[in-house]
Amino acid sequence: MSTRNKLDLDAKPAWVTAVDGGPRRVNHASAAIEDRVYLFGGYCSLDSTPYSEQATRTVTTIDVFCLHSTTMRWKKLRDNDGTDKVKNIIDRNSFKDTPYMRYGHAVTPYNDKVYLWGGRNDQYGPDADMFSYCTKSNSWEKVEWSGNRPFGRDGHTMNTWNDKIIIFGGFDAEYDTYSNDTHIFDIKEKFWSRVVTSGSAPRWRDFHTAVIIQDKLFIFGGRCDVFGTQQSARDYYDPSVRYLDLKNGPVWSNQLVKSGVQPVGRRSHAAFAYKDKMFVFGGFNQREKSHFNDLWCFDPTTCLWYPVSASGNLPSPRRRHTASCIGSKVLISGGTAPVEDRNKWMADESEDESDIALKDLAETVLLDFDPSLKTLCMMEAMQNMSLLSSPNAPRLPRTLINELNDLTEDNEISCNRTNGYPHALKVSDRQRKFNRGKA
Repeated sequence: MSTRNKLDLDAKPAWVTAVDGGPRRVNHASAAIEDRVYLFGGYCSLDSTPYSEQATRTVTTIDVFCLHSTTMRWKKLRDNDGTDKVKNIIDRNSFKDTPYMRYGHAVTPYNDKVYLWGGRNDQYGPDADMFSYCTKSNSWEKVEWSGNRPFGRDGHTMNTWNDKIIIFGGFDAEYDTYSNDTHIFDIKEKFWSRVVTSGSAPRWRDFHTAVIIQDKLFIFGGRCDVFGTQQSARDYYDPSVRYLDLKNGPVWSNQLVKSGVQPVGRRSHAAFAYKDKMFVFGGFNQREKSHFNDLWCFDPTTCLWYPVSASGNLPSPRRRHTASCIGSKVLISGGTAPVEDRNKWMADESEDESDIALKDLAETVLLDFDPSLKTLCMMEAMQNMSLLSSPNAPRLPRTLINELNDLTEDNEISCNRTNGYPHALKVSDRQRKFNRGKA
């Protein structure tokens, strides 16, 4: 096989473990800072606090969870259940410096802060305010701004480049249209601007992914419509890869992939950059009625896609999850997965999957692109835990036992520890646009 058709990785990746009991969330957002992953908000079908029919007159402040990437332990940092933090929907401004609970938003890290923008809530709708969360002080701040701020939206992407935040695409709530515009927020100047780009911009879309590699914003996937900006329920899933050259322009590239295998177009997948390559996992294609659990790599130097195989147990197909990269580790959290037993499910609230049984996930999957010999041995040990507990098994060091426990024992964060089956809600045509952010 020629080097052009072979993916060059330092080691064979490994699906190390999947630990259940974490935040059971979909369409949440996450960001990695140092050795922690911070998870913000999202939607949970079984969580009675933010979205249940009994709670339609109250909205909570957004909650924050923190994952230690070594111990695989989740911790809730901000409680959204306290009565002092529940606000009446009439008084939207009472939230002040703290964002209200939402889904379909995006976050991006900058130094020791995480910036959050966009998303929507069933009571308040979309939000256009920018917030910053300080990981050191566990505190929120509403960011002051000037300039040409975009309207609130969901399903967009948000990336940090130098001292700027790049917003692309999403569903524009002001005009009820898909978007393909680009906005920049200057963090130091606190200034919004709409970017005038050259070249042909990608199709209008939402729930795509974007990563930055060497001053270029690479866009893949998302939900488009055959009629362009309008939502007609005739989805189109663009399989192309495009980039916006932020340094020399900004200018949009042409379609990059000219030959070879490539992933099916999809939405609500997760993407991350590792060693100047873009990786994509999971997602959903409504036209094919398919959820995915495939792992793909796009190499900008060859403009080719490569399917990635990894040792260990392949996670189940899913969408609406997040993936955060810390060193050689990737932490995949939450999402929605199809289930086969239709007797144990009730229909998801989305408008386009009435014939697909879904459940919300509370597991955290660990993918390691450079697993050590110790990690590989621990993976083997986890496959033979019963043998290790037998009387004749060799005695393992206490530190190693603790590490094995971290990789196998459930967390205790989930909003509901049953099976994550959503409530039964049939969504009418009138409600579809209202609930569209849960795609």
